[in-house]
Amino acid sequence: MHYDQELKKFIQIQTYGFGQASIGYRLADHLYGPWSEPIIFYTSTLKDDNEFVYTANAHPEFKSDGLFVTYNINNGNFGRLMNNEDIYFPKIIRVDWNRDK
Repeated sequence: MHYDQELKKFIQIQTYGFGQASIGYRLADHLYGPWSEPIIFYTSTLKDDNEFVYTANAHPEFKSDGLFVTYNINNGNFGRLMNNEDIYFPKIIRVDWNRDK
C-alpha cells in the first residue's frame, strides 16, 4: 500500500480470488481506513487449469502515466512449473485511471 500524491489517497493493490484470481485496488483517505470496496481492473489469461495468479504489488517508485503493477503466475503441477518458462516470472501491467476529480 502506498500514498498517491495526485489522488491524495492511499492505494492498496491485491489479488482477489484463488486460481483465476483478478487484480484490484482499494482506496482510503487515511491509512487506517475506511477503505473503499475493491475495484477489479485486471484478470490474467491462464493457459492451464493448474495455473494460479498471486502476489500483485504496486510499484509507485517507477514514474509514469499510471501505476506499474507486477504479479506472478505459478503452476500447481511441479513438472509444468519446471518445464514452462512462461510462468513464474513477474508480469508487468500499467494501471491508467482518470486522476481528475
